[in-house]
Amino acid sequence: MSTYDIRPLVDEQQMETLLPHMARAFGKAPYEPHTLLREGYGAVATRGGEVVGGGFAISFDQYFGGRPVPSGGTAWLTVVPWARGGRLGRRIMQNKLAWLERERGAAIACMWSPATGMYRNWGWEVGAIGSSFSLRPTDAPASDRSYEAFLPEREECNVLQRKLAQRWDGPLLRPAWWDAWKQKCTPALHHLGVRRDGELVGYASFVEEPVAPWGFRVVVHDFWTSRADAFPAVLDMLTTRSLQAREILFKRSVLPRAHYALWELPNYVMSEQGWYPWMVKLIDVKRAMEARGWSSAVEASVCIEVKFADDEIASYTFVFSQGNVEVKPGGDATVWCTEGTLASWFTGALTFRRARDFGRAWGDDLDIDVLDAALAAREPWVPESY
Repeated sequence: MSTYDIRPLVDEQQMETLLPHMARAFGKAPYEPHTLLREGYGAVATRGGEVVGGGFAISFDQYFGGRPVPSGGTAWLTVVPWARGGRLGRRIMQNKLAWLERERGAAIACMWSPATGMYRNWGWEVGAIGSSFSLRPTDAPASDRSYEAFLPEREECNVLQRKLAQRWDGPLLRPAWWDAWKQKCTPALHHLGVRRDGELVGYASFVEEPVAPWGFRVVVHDFWTSRADAFPAVLDMLTTRSLQAREILFKRSVLPRAHYALWELPNYVMSEQGWYPWMVKLIDVKRAMEARGWSSAVEASVCIEVKFADDEIASYTFVFSQGNVEVKPGGDATVWCTEGTLASWFTGALTFRRARDFGRAWGDDLDIDVLDAALAAREPWVPESY
């Protein structure tokens, strides 16, 4: 029986063979795969020369605790049906993670996936949930007319996005190629902004789609406002007060779940549709923790024992001081958890106190409180899909 060979995807013929397998596995083709391959990494699995699987990985930084952490995204993991059941998918994933760590210095990896059970077995855990939201323009709050709509420069939008992204745990510090890639994926994408006193305070990237029997809906791909009262102004700009605009749809994860809309809408009439969980794996515990921002109010040390998916067990002593943490190997543990729980806590999605309630962590009350206080969790939110 032939064995599986996993190596970097560099052959165009293999690429053209792999893409239809990915399209069948996911019900759609990868977004501009040649850009993913050029800017990131592709893995291909073969058996006797036959392409039987593969996947992509890209690198970027993500904001956690207000600081960029070296990270990587994995996507389009595919194994053909006749090669499943032999741990080939896990081997392809390990190949991609090794590239992220070795070539790009990534400390964590993340992805969007509904296959939470499979990935938990590999040491991944949920870090956030992505939802889409829809709203009828007639239900939007009244806009403050002191805002002015205009066509912003792309870099002007990027500056605002980078400034606001640091307020959450998870948004990407988008790579230089990101905008061009998204534009290729959605050629009809428009960008509009609103300003007040000459300053950009919000923008949206969107397309218009026809709605039967007449009119159109606005589909929003990117949406950022620096203040709550700019939210109605951007909505107003998107529909241009046109009766033809039937709906505003915020695509998956474009808005955080606790958005300004909760406080700005006169009646909460937005419809929410859940999407995939966003999942995280810590590639290197020490580097990930030391890159993240922490509460400057916590001066303490706690030792955590972590059980990994491969049954390895390791202890780490976290020494918190002045908004930083030093991670030392070893120590006498007072808190215990799995690597998945540690990853979910890292994102701000799951406190240790809640994890203990779920039976996913154990330990001393005071030390658990120290860990949760040090996290100073922002809301986890990942407004990017890949």
